[in-house]
Formats: sequence, structure tokens, C-alpha cells
Amino acid sequence: MAYGFTAIGVAQIIAWIVVVILAVDFLSGVFHWLEDSYARPETPVLGRFVVNPNIIHHHHPRDFVKSPFWHRNIVTAMLGGIVFVLAAATMGITWQLILLCGIGAFCNEFHCWAHRSAEENGAVITALHRLRILQTPRHHATHHTDPKNRAYCVLTNYTNPVLDSRGAGGGILLDLGGAGGETLEMLKRHH
Repeated sequence: MAYGFTAIGVAQIIAWIVVVILAVDFLSGVFHWLEDSYARPETPVLGRFVVNPNIIHHHHPRDFVKSPFWHRNIVTAMLGGIVFVLAAATMGITWQLILLCGIGAFCNEFHCWAHRSAEENGAVITALHRLRILQTPRHHATHHTDPKNRAYCVLTNYTNPVLDSRGAGGGILLDLGGAGGETLEMLKRHH
């Protein structure tokens, strides 16, 4: 699809950017929910590199912001790379795919910003939080509040209500997993 620099072309590009950001936010929230609900510390590979750090993070959220950039982002960067290669091989490369995989690859960095103070984030990120373009620290804090079973999306304030609601697409997923979340139980016990 060609985009001209007309008002309609610019509006289409902005609409695509919003859709991609919300899609990454929702999908990362679903993966986060699956991780919290079903993955366990002894799960091969995921236990060591995803589950154990996640359990620690749920109990000591500020430790996360002290870790190096690549330590925070290596798993999501690898997943973003895998998705990019597979999607590009089957559907071709588009700017939307590049944006989706780029944001997805570093969504944990956006997550980190929700745990940092305004002083640590600086003026630009703090303004994006205040304008509600990025998820606010207050909104994200609900995920770290017992029983730690909601607000899995970390990019915006807008997709968690969909994922958390009963009857919506995410709510159905949550209903399916509501009875079996072993990692959620571990999070509760370790609190």
C-alpha cells in the first residue's frame, strides 16, 4: 500500500503505528500471562532465563532497573528476531513488521521505564508517561499488587482492560488459565 504525504496518508501511517503498538502490547501481555500462569522455575530453558528472573522481579521490582540493558532485553530481543525472520520469510518485509518486531524486541525496556522515577527517566519518557502515551508507573503497579493476576501488558494503559476483562479475547484466555496458574501460586507464596 502506498502512502502519500497527504492528510489521509499521514492519518493512515499514524493509525498503523497505533495498531502496531497496541498489538505488541496485547501480545506481550498474553505471553506474560502465559509465563506467570504456566511456566515454572524447573521449565527447561524458560525456567532459568525467564521464570526465575520474573519471580524475583515480582518481589523486588526495583532490582530490574539496576540490571544492564541487554540483561533486561535479551529474551525479548531474541523473540523479536525470531518473529521477524519467520514473518519476513513467509509474508515479506514491511515497515509495520519492522516496527512490530522492534517494539516487541525491546518491550522490556518500556517495562523498565514504568519502574523508574521521573528523574531516572528524564523529561521525554516522563512526558510520555504523563500524556498516557506510555504506560504509567501507577497503572503498571497494579500488576505488582496481590494477587498479581492482572495488568500483564507493559507498553500502554489501554490493552490491560481488554486482557483483564471477562468475555473479551484476553478474558477468555484468563478464564481458561484461571484454575491452573502454578507460577502465580509461587508468586503469592514468595510474597
